[in-house]
Amino acid sequence: EGLRIFIGYSGWASGQLEAEIARGDWTLAPAEASAIFDGKSERPWPERQTPDAAHRT
Repeated sequence: EGLRIFIGYSGWASGQLEAEIARGDWTLAPAEASAIFDGKSERPWPERQTPDAAHRT
């Protein structure tokens, strides 16, 4: 209880993330750490997305 473990890796070449953000590939939103770490959900990510958040694949 009180522990969450996240495993994964994301990597970008120099300037790649900035270019993706400028192109609109990412939706940026203000957030607090409590949005992730204070939740009780087993599936926190869908609950954190707003209905109007862009979803691109």
